[in-house]
Amino acid sequence: MAGNQIESFGAWVRPISGGQLSEVGRSEGGQVTEHEMKQALRRDALPAILEILEIPFSHAASLPDQPENWQIAGARSWRSLGMCPSNRVAEMADAPATLWDTSGRGWVKVEESLLKGPGFASLYLVAPIGPLQAEVGSRNKSSGSVEKVRYKNLLLPYRGMIHEFRISDLAFDTDYATRFPALGDGKQFFTLPSGTHVTVSLTPAYSPNGNPPRYHYKMAAAIIKPVVT
Repeated sequence: MAGNQIESFGAWVRPISGGQLSEVGRSEGGQVTEHEMKQALRRDALPAILEILEIPFSHAASLPDQPENWQIAGARSWRSLGMCPSNRVAEMADAPATLWDTSGRGWVKVEESLLKGPGFASLYLVAPIGPLQAEVGSRNKSSGSVEKVRYKNLLLPYRGMIHEFRISDLAFDTDYATRFPALGDGKQFFTLPSGTHVTVSLTPAYSPNGNPPRYHYKMAAAIIKPVVT
């Protein structure tokens, strides 16, 4: 979960938690869990894309690879202030020079050695520069395994390169899951509407098996399609 400060578009905030809201679903520090969000909002529904929330924070908790992090303030409630008009999405868009590429080919994996100096950001809202596609298929779960798992990648054209992002936006499944190919049955491409914007983020560096090398991964956290009137 992350958002743009409504008073100053471009100022990103990523709420993080110390797991203080409840023992159930606690995050142990890091991203706020779905349980914590629902408890803080005093409702069963998760925050919607473009929903405006008033969230109390205790302090900045910036990291070199995630400078936008802020610690939520304990068990204090959050307040919904309504929805941001969809016609303001373009106004919120960032224009970064690059999208964290170290491969020269836009790969989803980014080397841990990526420079993270002054002005580094791990969150952007970007407008694709060209047709935007999603690719859904399956791959082996691990090296030497015959078990198949599904992958969902966004192919985002930006400044002369096609950038690959893993899709974590749950709404993508809602919109397209009925057309996903079966595991082991090839891949399917989906063309997204012109005017779509994407919130992209960079994970902390990690290794799935705990051994070096570690990589950051590029995520498509929110795919914001234009409202058809």
